[in-house]
Amino acid sequence: MALAPSLAALAQTPEVASLAISYADGEVIFREGDESQDLYLLVSGAVEITKAGHPLSRLDEAGLPFGEISFLLGTPRTATALARGPVAALRLPRHDIPRLLERVPELALEIPRSLAARLAVTSRVLTGLKELCDQLPDAVTVSDQAGRILAWNQAAELLYGHSAEEMARLSMDDLYEEPAAYRSLAEAVASQGSVRERLLAVRGKDGGRWVSTSGNALRGSGQELEGILALGRDASEQVRTANRYRRLRYRVLPLVAALALVSALLVMTVPRFLADSRVVDLRHQGFAELVTRDQLLITAGLSWPLPAQGREAVQARLQELLAIQAQTGAPYSGILLLDPELRVVAAASRGSAEGDQGVLGTSYSGVTFHQATGSSHRVLTPYRVDRRHPTGSRGLEIA
Repeated sequence: MALAPSLAALAQTPEVASLAISYADGEVIFREGDESQDLYLLVSGAVEITKAGHPLSRLDEAGLPFGEISFLLGTPRTATALARGPVAALRLPRHDIPRLLERVPELALEIPRSLAARLAVTSRVLTGLKELCDQLPDAVTVSDQAGRILAWNQAAELLYGHSAEEMARLSMDDLYEEPAAYRSLAEAVASQGSVRERLLAVRGKDGGRWVSTSGNALRGSGQELEGILALGRDASEQVRTANRYRRLRYRVLPLVAALALVSALLVMTVPRFLADSRVVDLRHQGFAELVTRDQLLITAGLSWPLPAQGREAVQARLQELLAIQAQTGAPYSGILLLDPELRVVAAASRGSAEGDQGVLGTSYSGVTFHQATGSSHRVLTPYRVDRRHPTGSRGLEIA
């Protein structure tokens, strides 16, 4: 684009023509951090502005200024300007502006006009970026070194619970339940350059919430910290889910531990129980065989006609059988003989003869003998009264 007529006319005057300067493609016009503070007006060509090696903008409209920040503020260069193709420009030395304005008064109008044109371009860029940021789901905030909030998007207003007017008066510390937690994040950003995903509690008007916060350092030309770009997203639901899981874990872990203990006990005791059960079964089997053998022996010993014998002869015969059983290690302490009416007609024991006489004539009528499944004998547990056991002595009898 051609220069505005007024500026084109000024460029032809000797005073302004002496300010003309040209650059070859790729040549550095000024570098970030340089102390130069001159103002440039683009005559032709294109200039790329970069910061820390990253392109920021490209100027290719004649009449636009560049380097205006250092010119207006008297600070080192905040960015680098590179020629992209042959470039022609006017360089206005900052220290010589009063003399130039005195000799060329028209510049007093052209310089603000050029700055206003550049500001209009910058404003359009910033407006576009603001609209873009407002479309982002995450909260975006930009703060200065002191933590004062300089810029934010609509998501930040919703997340932190403050209107635009309130955000303009707040600092980043004001947004969080524990300001020290944010200051710790800011210190980490300053030392590391960036921090990712820290959970911070927020003071929002609609109640507390948790925000996952990330930060990036914004640095000047001398790498000094100028501010922080922060991104935040609502992580309240994730925190609540994690808390529910933690509470559930505290409840379930003891139950799991108890089940594991029970399982271990079962593993340890079941084999032993089964082994003990096998021993008991073997003992029961051996006892049943013993009773069957002795039953046959006693039956054979009493096979002669009992009615033809007197009671004393029967008693003597029972004593002989009991003596034989004692020699075989049988566990019996006595033998009783019942008639068909279940009365005791003869008795023999390892005790006194008086005890044997005491049971003669007693009846087992009405007494239930319990028979185990598959067993040939029946079992009775009586309580007998004698001089030594006036309240009764528990015994075990097998029929």
